[in-house]
Amino acid sequence: MTQWIIWLAIETEAAKPEGGMFDFDATLPVMMVQLLVLMLILNAVFYKPLIKVLDERKTYIQSNFNEAEKCLEQTAELTTQYEAKITDARQNALKLTNTTRSEIQKFVSEKLEEAQKKADSELATATNKLELQKDEALKSLESEVENLSSKILEKLGIQKTANT
Repeated sequence: MTQWIIWLAIETEAAKPEGGMFDFDATLPVMMVQLLVLMLILNAVFYKPLIKVLDERKTYIQSNFNEAEKCLEQTAELTTQYEAKITDARQNALKLTNTTRSEIQKFVSEKLEEAQKKADSELATATNKLELQKDEALKSLESEVENLSSKILEKLGIQKTANT
C-alpha cells in the first residue's frame, strides 16, 4: 500500500503542468477554510485578549487623566481661596495697622495736650508767684528806700546844721 501511495504522488506530480498560475482546484476552498479557522483561532486566542488589554489600558489612562483634571481643578479652586484669604488678611492687617496708628496718634496728641496744659498751668502759677514776690520785694525795697533816704536826710540834715 505504501508503494501505491508513492506511485499516486509521483503521478500527480508528473501530471501537473510546470510554471503555471495558481491552480483552481480543491486546494482553494481548503485554504479558505484554513484561513477562516486561523482567523477564528487568532481572534479568540490573540486579538480579543489584546483588545481587552488595550481597552483596560485606555480606561486606566482615561481615569488617571480625569483624576488629574479633577486634582488640577481642586488645586485651582484652593489657590483661588488661598489668594482670597491672603487678600482679606492683608486688608484686615492694613485696617488694624491704620486703626492702631490713629489711636496711637490720638493718644500721643492727648498726652501732649495734657502736658502742654500742665506746663502752661505751672508756668502761670510760677509767673504769679514771681509777680507776688516781685511786688513784695518792691514794697519791701520801697520801705527800705524810705528808711534809708530818711536816714540819709537825717545825716545830711545834721551835717548841714553842723556846717552852718
